[in-house]
Amino acid sequence: MTVPAIAAKIVKAANSAMYQRHKKAEDCKTAVVGLRTKVTSQLVTAFTLKELFQTPNKMLKKRIKKLWEHSIEIGVICYALAKVTPGFSAEHAILPGLIHDIGNVAILNKAIDHPLIMDSEKHLDKMQCSGRQLNFKTLGFF
Repeated sequence: MTVPAIAAKIVKAANSAMYQRHKKAEDCKTAVVGLRTKVTSQLVTAFTLKELFQTPNKMLKKRIKKLWEHSIEIGVICYALAKVTPGFSAEHAILPGLIHDIGNVAILNKAIDHPLIMDSEKHLDKMQCSGRQLNFKTLGFF
């Protein structure tokens, strides 16, 4: 994602109903001032992460989209748990939730280079499952 693309998204976000601005932000500087550094930083992180969850391969688009939606769910759960847990920053808890399964994106994108794996949904399922088991084994859970 390019800097101008991120700047445009920041301006768009600043002007959204969520932030209830009284005056429309016309440029990135005004948008950042209105959003403050913390929110701007979180938005840039989210926009950048969203770009990682992209693929040119039609067969993988649905899987990558499902991974992104799952990551958002986990990020929201992390936020909610941190919100009610003393000593935790809810805003900082979102990021680990968003990236907890990032290895699957790399695994799926690497599958493009292997026609036998891309041959069927079943092969992709098996590969993703193997990747998760490997991660758990590496961490000592199995």
